[in-house]
Order: sequence, then C-alpha cells, then structure tokens
Amino acid sequence: MKKNLFILILFNFSLLFGQIKIAYTKSFSSMPLLYMMENYLSVDDKELQFYSCSDTKDMVKKLLNNQIDICLLPVSVIAKMSQSGNDKLICLGVSQQSNFYIVTKNQNLNDLQTLQEEKIYLEGQDSITDVISKFYLSNTDLSFDYSYSNSQIPSLIINDKILYGILPEPYASICQNYDLQTIRTYPLNNFIQEESNQSYPIMLLTVKKSFLKENTESINSFIQIFSESCRNIIESPESCADLLQKYNFYLDYQDAVLAIKSLTFEFIQANQAKEDIEKVIKLYLEKTLENTEINLP
Repeated sequence: MKKNLFILILFNFSLLFGQIKIAYTKSFSSMPLLYMMENYLSVDDKELQFYSCSDTKDMVKKLLNNQIDICLLPVSVIAKMSQSGNDKLICLGVSQQSNFYIVTKNQNLNDLQTLQEEKIYLEGQDSITDVISKFYLSNTDLSFDYSYSNSQIPSLIINDKILYGILPEPYASICQNYDLQTIRTYPLNNFIQEESNQSYPIMLLTVKKSFLKENTESINSFIQIFSESCRNIIESPESCADLLQKYNFYLDYQDAVLAIKSLTFEFIQANQAKEDIEKVIKLYLEKTLENTEINLP
C-alpha cells in the first residue's frame, strides 16, 4: 500500500509540474545548456530534463519524434528543414555567432592571388563553413578538401602537415594560440570588403511549434535563463571550462578557457535577428539547393 501511495504521489507531482525536455551534443555550442543543466532545475512550473545526443542527426530525429522539446541546431540544418517545407519547429533566436578564418603559417597571405591553385582544408561539404568560404573565395582557383574535422585541422597546421585551413571559432583561436609567432588567422570577409570580423548566426535555439503553443509563458521564462546563461559563460570562462571537464568534453583546460573566451555567446531573439538569419539561410540554399524562398517561422 505504501509503495502504491508513493508511486501515486510521484505521478501527481509529474502532472503538476510538467517537463521541458532539452537535448544537447558534446560540442562547444552546447555550453549555455550545460550551464543551465548545472544551475537550474526548473522553469516556472516545469522541470528541466536534459538529454545527451550522439550528434545533430540524432537530435533532429528526437525532436521530430516528440522525444525532446528544445535544442540548439546549426543554421545549415534549419535551412534544409525550411527548404523541405517542415513547419513543426520555431526558431526562438540566435545563440552563437562566428566569423570564419583562413588559418595558416604563411605570413605573406596578403590577397586572394596568394591562394591560387592551393588546397585548403575545412570540415564538411555543404556545411555553413563550406558555403561561407565559397561565397568569399569564389574568384580563386583553389581546391577544397573535406578530409578532416575542425578539431583535427589545428594540429595538422601546427605540425606542418597542411598549409591552409578554414576554421570557425573557437578552433581558429586554439590553433593560433599554440604558436602566436608563426600562425596567422585571416577573417574571410577581409579579402573582399573593408569591414572586418563580420559574424554570422551559426547556432539557433529551436522549439517544437506545438510545445511553444501550449507553454508560451514557460518558454519565455526559459529564454530569460538561457540568455542569462550565455552572459554568465562569457563572464566566467574558467568555471565554465570546469564544466567541459566535468561532462567529458576531452579538452585541455587552458584550451577550454581560450575557446570560451573566443566564442560569441549572446542570445538574440528571432524577431531581432530575423534579417541576419534569413540572409545566411538564403545564401546557404543558393549554394546548395535550388529553392531560395525563405519564410522563417
């Protein structure tokens, strides 16, 4: 009888509070969610439950199968889903922005002519890094090689295995930090325009449309603590580096501190960043797909 009563109490507790199910992957972009997982148990009357996913595909699958409610998705994934007509998700805003850098030991990289007939390494064909790179380097006769990941390219440059790589943050800063005297980073947009360090929205906080409709107030509260988490990461990189160690991100502590300092964690709500998001999505679709009509929910 006592056991049945205990189960009944737990059942009623779950009904009373409800849940927000949040997914994350072991990537730098998940830092705000790791901070929330460490510091917040609930939002309003909703318990926060966090689920580790093996990769982005796993996360999207769980999201579309109603196994999770909220996650961070790369802008390239949102672009593909937008083009396919998927209307089950809502973009809440931008969680991370980045520029993209040519990283090299060549200290005489003054213009695009230097790159003629060179091979340059970057992660993932049709990734957002690939699309932005081809946008800026379209007038060069160079070849793109996708053999290595962002985490592998820095060591290959450091050890003179390759000469050129294109990296987003934090990998560009981590690479340069190993040898500040010889390794250089060049923002891609510097080669064709005067403005420097233009950043692009690369990670978007995304929620199921049905969940948002039924839990608008809770999602608004979630956004507030998510935004606070982004600010706290920037203000306390050392303590956040400890979190990466705690959750087995397999990164040297000093590299973790540098990575956090180089990242742009700032939550910008979708209605304020709509133009920038749609611009990147349209560019992505122009380079990878035929349909460039954008109607961001």
